[in-house]
Amino acid sequence: MIRTSILAACVLGLTALTASTAAAQTPSPRACDAARRSGHPLAGCARRVRPTPSPVTPPTRPRTSPRVAVPAEPAVAVPGMPGLITIYFDFDSARIRPEATAALDEAVTAWRQLGDNNVGIVVSGHTDDRGTAAYNMALSRRVAASVRGYLVAHGVPARAIAVRAYGGTRPAATGNDESVWARNRRAEIAFVPRESAR
Repeated sequence: MIRTSILAACVLGLTALTASTAAAQTPSPRACDAARRSGHPLAGCARRVRPTPSPVTPPTRPRTSPRVAVPAEPAVAVPGMPGLITIYFDFDSARIRPEATAALDEAVTAWRQLGDNNVGIVVSGHTDDRGTAAYNMALSRRVAASVRGYLVAHGVPARAIAVRAYGGTRPAATGNDESVWARNRRAEIAFVPRESAR
């Protein structure tokens, strides 16, 4: 038993001596950094390896087609009411042309004659087929909103007007020239039963 204790003490002493010798031979991290900066590395300094950052990848979303509103059904005109009133627009514009005000004033006059007797107005915006579907849908929404704004500014109650956007999905004419595209860039005003205008 005494031998085992002596042997264990010798082993522990030798381990402590080896560890203290190794610690005495290993320079401090500060000394290693100073030596590295001076260009004269010390023996016992491990070469510092900087970890390379892993590339950060943004979370991915599933690929979907652009969101485009599904157009509502076309307005059904009220018998005895004015027919479809069409307003044409310039390319890539929702600004009402000066020559379109006569047709818009006709719609305002028709509304005044009808009064508020369960008749509503549906303003449908359309574009030509140039541009993306999403862009054309947004432009047709602006076209219809522009017409709605004119009607409201001239006395038609906002609650009586519904706006629908169709983009280039319902062309009035087909073809690939300016005369066809000009006929497709339009807003259509229809008088409908009030429940259809919602």
